[in-house]
Amino acid sequence: MAVTEGMSLLQAWWAAPIGQGASGTSLAMSKFSPLVFVTHGITPLGYAAFAFTLGVTAGALIQRTVPAMAVTLVLFAAVQIAMPLWIRPNLFTPNHTTVAIGRDISFSNNTQGNFTLATGSLAGQLGAWILSSGAVDAAGHPVSTAPSACTQAMVNGAGPSGLHCLHCLHCLASHGIRIAVTYQPASRYWAFEWTETGIYLAAPWPWPGTASGGSAAASPEGPSEEKPPLSPFSPAPH
Repeated sequence: MAVTEGMSLLQAWWAAPIGQGASGTSLAMSKFSPLVFVTHGITPLGYAAFAFTLGVTAGALIQRTVPAMAVTLVLFAAVQIAMPLWIRPNLFTPNHTTVAIGRDISFSNNTQGNFTLATGSLAGQLGAWILSSGAVDAAGHPVSTAPSACTQAMVNGAGPSGLHCLHCLHCLASHGIRIAVTYQPASRYWAFEWTETGIYLAAPWPWPGTASGGSAAASPEGPSEEKPPLSPFSPAPH
């Protein structure tokens, strides 16, 4: 486990200049992205401890090397899938905000006036983890159909070209369409690291008795035989 954490710190040190150089470009990756989060900070220590515990417990319960390895691999992979998808985003209550249509957005529409609108960043929240985003009207209700006044603009600019349909975006903004964003602030990064590592470190360690195969060890001399009681007519033992 110490080696795992050491290698993680070494990799983070090596990758730091690359991350700084890519900052502000399309190659930049958030610290919360699944590939970055699991290889930086202290979480690799938790992963190593959990994998070790899982393997020991599976081996003690199954008592067959290859099946125990297979079970360990399947369970560890399942946890690694569940954690970033469902558990990690909800470790802390996310923040919610509504922002105006800006530059770093994803936009598409069709000739029926339907559209989707999302954002990849927040002004003043550099490095925030965007969990979800979508268009809302002036009252804050989700919306996916353009106002009637914008229908013609949508028809003329239909397609996935997004930022090229500036007149579409201007029309939506002028009718109160904004973007609702659910996010985790970048300031919570280390709170996520410590919490997730704590979850893995607190995972159940091998149950009592499993380390010896789940049963008491047999006597090296084999099972003892009960001696019958001596009869009063039996000769006295020498």
